[in-house]
Amino acid sequence: PWISWDYQQDKFATADNINRTHRQEDIQLGYSHFIKLGYSHTDFGSDEKSVAFELGTGYAAYVRERHLTRLSAYTFGQRNSDTVRSTFFGVGADYYFFINEKNRWYVKYRFDGGRNIRQDEQLTIGGVDTLRGYPNEYQRGNRRWLMSVERRRFTNWHILNLAYLGVAGYIDAGKVWDTETPGASDTDTLANIGFGLRLSPSKFRLDKILHVDVAAPLRHVDLVDDYQVIVSGRVDF
Repeated sequence: PWISWDYQQDKFATADNINRTHRQEDIQLGYSHFIKLGYSHTDFGSDEKSVAFELGTGYAAYVRERHLTRLSAYTFGQRNSDTVRSTFFGVGADYYFFINEKNRWYVKYRFDGGRNIRQDEQLTIGGVDTLRGYPNEYQRGNRRWLMSVERRRFTNWHILNLAYLGVAGYIDAGKVWDTETPGASDTDTLANIGFGLRLSPSKFRLDKILHVDVAAPLRHVDLVDDYQVIVSGRVDF
């Protein structure tokens, strides 16, 4: 059995060119909270007694139609009679600066941690969601920080009357390390610089934007090419 509670403050704003080109988007503002608790017991067919939990909180503010800030924190995992396991926690911050109608600065920061996690649950860095100049899962561990700074431009170029073109230049930096494995070696802070094209469909509704990125590592390490080319579909710009 489980029980959950969700709160969303009834406060919204609208803005153009955040995650979609030439499309007005609703922005939820104010506070949001989420709690979910579950319980397993041998009487219910489980192998052991444990409590599963998930908690999240967030806040968003839109100031003078030029500054959009989002803050968040979360934790989820399991606890039995002895300890917690497969438990994660983290905080995040997103900031958008609206230069004008078609130009944006975007800054993202994340810190995540895990406690008593399995090897297949480890946090990773590298690839489209983290450091775009490094291969997928280049670093692994139970602690991670990541920061990205992007300069975004939304254009009027309407390719074949099917998709609007956007461009982005960015710098990513971050690190993953291990505090639980005995004798785990220290890892380096990594960084890359990159450029990307963004294609946002205009004639049909799609949840994702096509990303084409070329990113080069600023810190050269073993087994990493001089650049990475990544093609992906994402829900954000």
